[in-house]
Amino acid sequence: MTPWCWRPILDAFEADPDFGIAGPSTSTSGNMQTLEAAAPCRFLWNDSQICAFAEKLAANSPQPAIQDLPWISGFALFVRRTVWEALGGFDRNLPDYGNEIELCRRVLSLGHRTVWVQNSYIHHLGRQSYTSEVGHGGIDSRIAAAYQYIRQKHSGQNAESSASPGM
Repeated sequence: MTPWCWRPILDAFEADPDFGIAGPSTSTSGNMQTLEAAAPCRFLWNDSQICAFAEKLAANSPQPAIQDLPWISGFALFVRRTVWEALGGFDRNLPDYGNEIELCRRVLSLGHRTVWVQNSYIHHLGRQSYTSEVGHGGIDSRIAAAYQYIRQKHSGQNAESSASPGM
């Protein structure tokens, strides 16, 4: 987390009441939120370099730079409280992976937007929490099981709300 990550997210929520979920740019996310400049440096930058990058990104665009996405990466997503409460939070059948994808589908079905706030930055190392416990293969298996569950649960929705490749 950097001192520059919160303000653009807050500004985005204040600018548009239709925003249900917002998320920052990052170094690894599994979707478009990953910045090419940050990805190769995710294990190399120290705290000062991360903060300098985040500050420069925020300064280059004083207004929130917004892009609608079908889902916002769950490493750091911000949910409007009223939307969270209306939906009852995450689906309890998804214990770890896929929560954000499934939640974003429900948010979109309510008519809210899921947006990437491009000038907000939170550094993310990716896969560090579970790798030591279940390994990369275990993570991949959990992701595949989550995608299968989400596909089955939302099979009636149109194809353009696809969460990820293969979904």
